[in-house]
Amino acid sequence: MKSLQKRLYSPLMIPRIPQALQIIQQHIDTNLSLEEMMALAQFGRTLERENLKMVMLPGRFGGLDEFSDHRSYWVLNREQCDRIMKEYFATGSNETTMDSAYTLKIAVQNATEEPGLARRMANHLTKLGYQNVYVLKEPAQPLSTSEIIVQRGDFSSAKTLQNSLGVGTVEPSSTGDLGSDLTVRVGTDAKSLLEPK
Repeated sequence: MKSLQKRLYSPLMIPRIPQALQIIQQHIDTNLSLEEMMALAQFGRTLERENLKMVMLPGRFGGLDEFSDHRSYWVLNREQCDRIMKEYFATGSNETTMDSAYTLKIAVQNATEEPGLARRMANHLTKLGYQNVYVLKEPAQPLSTSEIIVQRGDFSSAKTLQNSLGVGTVEPSSTGDLGSDLTVRVGTDAKSLLEPK
C-alpha cells in the first residue's frame, strides 16, 4: 500500500490507476467497488505525503473456532478504535499522559550490524521509566535513522518516546511487531546514545 501511495504521485501513473486498482482488487478481499477505489485513489493524490498515515486498528486475531467459516479474522477492539478516531480525526481530545505512555508495550529490534544494540536500547528505555519493553530476536533491515513505529495508532505516545530518546523518526505505518503498541527499530543514529559506559 505504501509503494502504491508513492507511485500515485507520479504523473505517469494517472492513466494506469484503473489497471492498478483492478490488479489490487484481485489480491485484496474488500467490499469496495472499483469506482469507490478510484475515488479513494484520487483523494489520496490530493493529500500531502507527510499527512498520509497508515494505522492498524487495534484488536486481536480471532480463533478458527470463533467463526462459522473456520477462518481467522482481525477482531476490532471498539474502545481502542475510538481512541484512534479521536487522535487521527480530531473527534475529541485524546492527550497522552506521561503515565500511559510509560506503560505501553514496546518491542525493540536491531536494525544495525552491531550485536547487542537492541538489548542496550531496551535497558536504556527501562532506565527512562518505560515499564513494558522487550527485544525481538529477528533483525530488521539496516537503518541509519532509528524508527519508532506506531503499531496501534498511538501517535502521541510515539512522539513522547521519540522526545525521550532524542533520536529517530516516528513512522505511523503499523508494520512493527503485532504484539506491541510501539516498535523501535534501532538504527546507527542510536549508537552514540547507547555506548557502553
